[in-house]
Amino acid sequence: PSGWRVVQSVGAVSTVTPGTMQVALKPNEVLPLGTRVRTGDTGQVLLVRGEEQIILDRNSEIVVDGERGIITRVRQQVGTALFSIGKKRDPYFEVNTPYIAALVKGTTFTVRVSRGQSDVSVIEGAVQVASRDRSAVTLLKQGTTGSVKSARPKEIQIIRQGRVERRVTRNEGGWEIGRAHV
Repeated sequence: PSGWRVVQSVGAVSTVTPGTMQVALKPNEVLPLGTRVRTGDTGQVLLVRGEEQIILDRNSEIVVDGERGIITRVRQQVGTALFSIGKKRDPYFEVNTPYIAALVKGTTFTVRVSRGQSDVSVIEGAVQVASRDRSAVTLLKQGTTGSVKSARPKEIQIIRQGRVERRVTRNEGGWEIGRAHV
């Protein structure tokens, strides 16, 4: 697929591409690889690439790293983003945060990064999540959240309906692609 395109934005939204200064986002702009997208207190933005969508909420930041082989990577440093990834057979979509990573073939999920914690919540389908060092790996199903805290970086808490259902501290099936890494 080609690059991520800005479909809609409101409020304070800016981009920084490698080797340039921060600039206001332009409608229908196609973002080059390595672009950092930031939203301010009033900002939200919808990015689209084929059947994939990212809605970046206010006070959030992602970097569109692009494709490496069969993996599309996005880094999320702070804030909340909703990812809707069309069903895929081979290509994978990966979101990396300071504490947790998500690998999907096609689903809808949110990623929230706050001080000392990263969460992945599955809205539809399933998402494979891993601690940053990949020592803890599990599959999240619809209606669950995986949470990793800075105080326990090798443990994924599985949360359902606001309660910790279990804690994962080992690999429960492997990160699907051996070369996937943060």
